[in-house]
Amino acid sequence: MRTRLTARFVQNVLPPAKGRRDYFDAVKPTLVLRVGGSGAKSYSVSYYYRGKRQRITLGRIEHLPLADARELTDEIMRDVGKGIDPRARRQAEARAIDEAAKAQSFVELCREYVKRHATVHKRAKGAAEDTRNIENVLIPRWGHLKAADVRRRDVIALLDEYADAGKPYMRNRLQSLISKLFHFGIRRDIISENPATEIDRLPEQARDRVLSDDELRQLFPLFKNEGLAGLGFWLMLYTAARPGEVFGATWAEMEADAWRIPKHRSKSKREHMVPLSPQALRIVRQLRSMGKESPYVFPSPTRKGKPYTNYALSYRGVKAKATKVSE
Repeated sequence: MRTRLTARFVQNVLPPAKGRRDYFDAVKPTLVLRVGGSGAKSYSVSYYYRGKRQRITLGRIEHLPLADARELTDEIMRDVGKGIDPRARRQAEARAIDEAAKAQSFVELCREYVKRHATVHKRAKGAAEDTRNIENVLIPRWGHLKAADVRRRDVIALLDEYADAGKPYMRNRLQSLISKLFHFGIRRDIISENPATEIDRLPEQARDRVLSDDELRQLFPLFKNEGLAGLGFWLMLYTAARPGEVFGATWAEMEADAWRIPKHRSKSKREHMVPLSPQALRIVRQLRSMGKESPYVFPSPTRKGKPYTNYALSYRGVKAKATKVSE
């Protein structure tokens, strides 16, 4: 027996005590409302093709109005009338959509990686470095390719150029970035292989450069001419802390004779206690005596309530003058 399906009937029909029940539409005889024992309801089309009964699921009622289900039923039955297998056609369309998705360009993969991974899961400095290497190195190299068309030999050729130029550190950073980029693509079903796997890293020489007494004597007078940035440079030398940690320090982190760097500001993601030497304490007291009403030890002179961030200009100036100090 057929039932004239209406929106009210579809919403209110109760589930069977067990199993499932099909309601064939009186308006479109091949349209079926299937009601499961759990209360789930979906539309499907039941028809004969080459003497065999076939069924195509259209979708759940929450996402497919009755009127749309009837239109889809008409489309499917038109194919049947022309001798076209609707299931085969839908499968072919699904494969075409899947292939189109996997034909995403390398540039599009890079943009997705920056937007959904680098800027979300990395610190600002790391995200900026990834973006810079993508824009300046990877896109100029492979921007004309589909993401899936970048091969292992392409990656090896690029990395070998940096190795041959005596840049093992940059070569390894690029290898890491490329691997993460394609791993991101695999997780999002954009590509199926990572061409940067199983490629050995090059050994890197440890950076153990130490400033000599003569070099320090040349630096200190230069620091005096850099104002707030110069005090920060002094504190970096006295504590061996990173620039971002020093210039982002807050007074809440400063204790009697120590500086507690919280884990959210530490590169290692762990809280770090830095003992303050008499020289470092003298710098801290000098900064405190400036009387700036700011939560930051190094407050921005132009942006109220923000830390000082323009120290890079002063660093370049000091570096240019200190001709005897190498990196």
